[in-house]
Amino acid sequence: MYKIFKYKFEDRHKHFWCSDWHNFHDPQWNIPIWESRGYKNHVHSSEEVIRVVNERVGENDTLWYLGDGFLNASDGDCLGWLSRIKCQNIKYLFGNHESNMYRLYKQEVEKQYGTNDVEIYPVRMGNVEFMGNHVEIQIGKKHIVMNHFPVRIWNKSQHGSWMLSGHSHLNDPERRPEAPIHKALDVGWDYKNDVWSYNDLEDVMSTKSLIVIDHHK
Repeated sequence: MYKIFKYKFEDRHKHFWCSDWHNFHDPQWNIPIWESRGYKNHVHSSEEVIRVVNERVGENDTLWYLGDGFLNASDGDCLGWLSRIKCQNIKYLFGNHESNMYRLYKQEVEKQYGTNDVEIYPVRMGNVEFMGNHVEIQIGKKHIVMNHFPVRIWNKSQHGSWMLSGHSHLNDPERRPEAPIHKALDVGWDYKNDVWSYNDLEDVMSTKSLIVIDHHK
């Protein structure tokens, strides 16, 4: 989506970020994702995400969610789980595991617009607002680029804009908090089993050097 959404700097504490909950994800892996995160099983994992999000993010705050919310779930599982999140402003970007959420989105488009053969953003469904695949915002003068997938060169990166993504589950060394270069971060659940606040992001980005790798200097 081309539009850049703008917010007041004094409201920065009302914004939070996260991705890759993988709620209900219980595949037969050698190390299931819930186990690698320190949970007892996939039910415990999904319940703990609800508890933490509701403790950190208020009803009138904004939660920027960067994809892969559910896997191995039914549509009813997704809707029931989301109804228990008190935040009423979940800005949802699609990831690569979105069969449930994309189907629910298409149903909502058809309900609101009478057709499902187009994509329209944003579209609200309860406390979720579907935002598509890519979003850019400004909080005060800080430009923030968001996508489920890590982007190597992003808009205004030469001016110190932030690039927030998920997907890599900390396997991309340049997206880890301790990486010394690039104003980029994987905001997935894996690092600390928590959401990221604006202050959290600011603290991490302050330790990263600005490296310009495209033709804009």
